[in-house]
Amino acid sequence: MKTWLSVLCIALLAGCSSVEMKEPFPVSPLSDEVRAQLEGTWQIDESVFHIAFASNGVAQLACMEWDEEKEAFEMKTFPLYFAKQGKVLYVSMRGEDEPCAAPGGYTFMEVKPNDGQLVAWMANTDYFKEQVAAGKLKGTVEKDKHSTTVKLDAPSLEILGLISTNNAAFNYKEPIVLRRVQ
Repeated sequence: MKTWLSVLCIALLAGCSSVEMKEPFPVSPLSDEVRAQLEGTWQIDESVFHIAFASNGVAQLACMEWDEEKEAFEMKTFPLYFAKQGKVLYVSMRGEDEPCAAPGGYTFMEVKPNDGQLVAWMANTDYFKEQVAAGKLKGTVEKDKHSTTVKLDAPSLEILGLISTNNAAFNYKEPIVLRRVQ
C-alpha cells in the first residue's frame, strides 16, 4: 500500500517533479467547521488514511503500510501544517520518507474540502522554476532524466504570500480528489 504522499507524487504524471521549501507554513487557527471537514478517514485509489488534529493545531496524517520483510503492518504518521489565507487553505508536509521529496524538505499544495471530498492541487513546478530562474524567489532547480525538483530557500511566509496572490502557482488542470470514508 502506498502512503498518501506517494499517491500524490504518482498523480503528478510527469515523474516525481516537486516543489519543496525548508520549513512548513505557520499553522493558522482553523474554525471547528473547517477542522470537521478535514478530520476523518480518506481514500485515494487503494490507499486509506486518517487525519486528526492535535491540541496545538497541527494535524496528523496516519496510514498503514505492509512491511514485506517484517510481514507485518507498520503505521506511518506525518504532520500536516494547514495555513489559511483569506478563504483559501494550504497544507505543507514533510516528505522525507517519500520518493518525491528530499530529506528535510516540505512539499505544499492548495486544498479544498468539498461535500465529502478533499480536492488538492500540487504546486506548479514550472511556475516555481521560472520564479527561481528570474531571481524572484531564492532557490535551486535540480533536474534529472525523469523529474525536476525546485528547492526554495525563501521563508515559508514569503512563499505563502506569493501563492495566495498568484493563480499560476498550482496545477489546477490536474486536481487530486480524495473521497471521505468516514
